[in-house]
Amino acid sequence: MNQNLIENLKKGLFLEISNEIIPWKTPFNELKKIGNPELKKYSEQRTDLIWENETILNGLTVSLNVMNWAGIGGLKKKFTYAYSNISEQEFKETKTRFDSEFGKKGKYKKINELEHKFYWNLEQCKIELSERDRFGTYWTITIVKKKKFWF
Repeated sequence: MNQNLIENLKKGLFLEISNEIIPWKTPFNELKKIGNPELKKYSEQRTDLIWENETILNGLTVSLNVMNWAGIGGLKKKFTYAYSNISEQEFKETKTRFDSEFGKKGKYKKINELEHKFYWNLEQCKIELSERDRFGTYWTITIVKKKKFWF
């Protein structure tokens, strides 16, 4: 089990190239000060921060995305979710590596006939590797902060 990786995930998501951690619950507007993300405004409703070619989770190079939707839910948006599309090869290699680094096999969940995912429930977050289908197959990694119901 990789204790350093697990300890970092308790605090947030470590950006290995930038050598900075994105702390959980950081307000969206403060995220642009961490590393070197690019701000992309896709519409009046959606703004993304994208860390291009950043390395996360012990060696996975990604274009890390954090979205912010306008409206009531987006006004005080805090960092609780990030994702990236990855290749099929990265999906397979990362699944094998996570099984080892987290000290347990990822749980398998069938979504439908064409889609499935593996996920690891950790103390502060859940990491998912998904194979999806939308006009063709694609693979993603998602890191989600777990919600605490008592505060």
